[in-house]
Amino acid sequence: MNEERASEIMNEGSWKVVALIVPLTLCFLLSLGLVELDYAVARMRNVTAIIAQVDSNNASMVRELANALGMSSLTELQAALIIGLMMLVMVAIVTTVVVILYRYLHCLWCLTGYAFCAITVLLGFLGTRNLAKICSLLKIYVDYVSFFFVVWNVTLTGSVVLFMDGPTLAHQGYCVFYASMFVNYLLGIMRPTLILWVAVVLLGFWDLFAVLCPCGPLRMLVNTAQTRGDMDSKFLRALVYSAAVLLATESGTMETEKEEEEEERGPKLGLGDFIFYSVVICLSRVDSGYYSVLLSYIVILFGLMCTLVILVLLAKPLPALPIPIFLSVTVFFIYRYMVAEFHDKVNAVQVFL
Repeated sequence: MNEERASEIMNEGSWKVVALIVPLTLCFLLSLGLVELDYAVARMRNVTAIIAQVDSNNASMVRELANALGMSSLTELQAALIIGLMMLVMVAIVTTVVVILYRYLHCLWCLTGYAFCAITVLLGFLGTRNLAKICSLLKIYVDYVSFFFVVWNVTLTGSVVLFMDGPTLAHQGYCVFYASMFVNYLLGIMRPTLILWVAVVLLGFWDLFAVLCPCGPLRMLVNTAQTRGDMDSKFLRALVYSAAVLLATESGTMETEKEEEEEERGPKLGLGDFIFYSVVICLSRVDSGYYSVLLSYIVILFGLMCTLVILVLLAKPLPALPIPIFLSVTVFFIYRYMVAEFHDKVNAVQVFL
């Protein structure tokens, strides 16, 4: 590699990292803010005991599932692994069905309509849920008409911005907004949190297969879209965001049909990446504390930088999820089981003062 090419790679990689750090950080902060909102609402209602009971009930649900499968001797980790595998199978089935509908049946408009309706429903539901929490915490009294008018406008605007060509800043803002709300919802329904830890790791392996394997569904989807010139279609715009694929050309830059649009929009990162990076950050907060949050944040950014460097050097399709996820999960559990207790004892006696 000559000196000019090395300089080009450094310049190119640096602006990509900067362009991704800002929205990722905002997504992490908003996700953590929603976690703290849940804690604040719980403290206001004095429902700590109820939350503990819910966690206990969820743990017993895992046990009941194991009993239903005829595996009553399973540990919590083994039960969580089974549930995670079930989730992975569901993701694989849905992704395969989408590829079949798009590649072989040419049902692009049908998929676009379905995705638009699904995102609209999710935005409306999650927006209602979180706005109700904020009003409850701040004791803001709002009538139902005004409440749903605000939710409807925010939801419909978000759906249009995500699928239609609009202001880049608005599109990025709604991606962060939607991802953070969905992360908060996952944390609420997936208990105990060990299930989410297992699911995140399994999805990292799935991403490797789906993107790098020649018969991987995401690779087939992207190749078909490139062949047909559908990379800027409304459906694939949302789907590629959630597919966690970084596209590279032979020159090492991220591929779009128009170079000027690429320079205007900057590098693309999957919406699924935002969600699962934020899941790791929030799980670190729930299971350990803000020291582990800071550690996970640094490791995720380091893993993302490694991914971008490999992308530029190899100039091949590369999943953005596995390296940051594997590194952050590994470092978190090392911290929790090998460093956290020592850190707490040192902090208790104020050694660092």
